[in-house]
Amino acid sequence: MHAGDAVAQTAQGDLTTAYNDAAGRTLAPVDVANADLGGRTLAPGLYKSSGTLAITGNLTLDAQGDPNAVFIFQIASSLDTAAGSQVILSGSANAANIYWQVGSSATLGTTSIFKGMILADQSISLATGTTLDGRALARIGAVTLDANAVAIPNTVIGAVTLVSATELIGPYTSASGQSVNTETKTITVPLSGSMQYYRIMSGTALTISAISLSGGNVLITYN
Repeated sequence: MHAGDAVAQTAQGDLTTAYNDAAGRTLAPVDVANADLGGRTLAPGLYKSSGTLAITGNLTLDAQGDPNAVFIFQIASSLDTAAGSQVILSGSANAANIYWQVGSSATLGTTSIFKGMILADQSISLATGTTLDGRALARIGAVTLDANAVAIPNTVIGAVTLVSATELIGPYTSASGQSVNTETKTITVPLSGSMQYYRIMSGTALTISAISLSGGNVLITYN
């Protein structure tokens, strides 16, 4: 839609900047050269492959309770996922903080479930039934899709806090007894009075998408 225009040129420049930034990280890399990460659980950090990288089965990325934890994968050659493979997030991991810097091309196998930002020097291909929670960005070649579901992940930075008031105009204070699950994007808070107004405070703007009652609690879903 923007072939060759200023929007495309700016986007390509931004992608090159991000690609070079990810490729240039050097702090305490973990060597995963030519590895198959299927069946492994990885903590936040920098992972470096001087060759290829593959995922067969399930790879779990555990943020260990830190929603701001960052995972960077530097891959000199190709990234390939097997059919039916999954990248699973745990411990409040956020797909917006996962970066796959691919030196050549990335291929996501049939019905695989992938998380994170793919920054490929060449091309990216998503096979039939593959879902991506993240972005697929190729510097030189094409991004090939086959009726895939692609969702841009939540980019919230910092804590998510619910505030409430008995009147719409406030004053709003922190809702007592609340618990936040950043993985499911839900907040549970004890029911307070016959009418209550809620707002969410976070590092970026969020929208309350649903409110329901369950066992004396208010269950609030946001996006």
